[in-house]
Amino acid sequence: MSALPLSLLNLFITISFINGINTMAKNIPGFANGGILWFTDLSTLDSFYIFPLVSGLTFWYTSKVPTISLTKIISRMNEVPFFCIFFIVVQAANKYEPAVYFYLIPYKISLYTLSMMCRSKPIAKLSKSLGVPVNASAQQRIMERVITVMREFIDVVKKKKDMK
Repeated sequence: MSALPLSLLNLFITISFINGINTMAKNIPGFANGGILWFTDLSTLDSFYIFPLVSGLTFWYTSKVPTISLTKIISRMNEVPFFCIFFIVVQAANKYEPAVYFYLIPYKISLYTLSMMCRSKPIAKLSKSLGVPVNASAQQRIMERVITVMREFIDVVKKKKDMK
């Protein structure tokens, strides 16, 4: 239960980034003519839904594969279509720009890589020697502090809004 606030914070940050990048892709001219790799225009919609499919596969792989053994991956492959369908439905409903997927896919891959690195014994030993919180109570204290800072920030924003 203590991981729920961290998950909600991660979800909030991810949704904020998605909306911010989508707004930038619609309003900043550099997205229309700058591009990445062979994608010259990051503001046109993906009519073939390739990016939602790749995002669905990436999200399935990074969320299911690290938690199970390799022998059970085959049995979990029946969940892949649900991830892909979810991303296709979200894309069809919200019409996200391709720039959003250029954020989402590397984001999930980097989190997966980081989690795999942190599982190694030398990294666990180093984090323990540096005093990095590993147990749930230390993570809970950090989360409480983050929530306190967020509340203080919201209060400051409200005061500024009331002054206007």
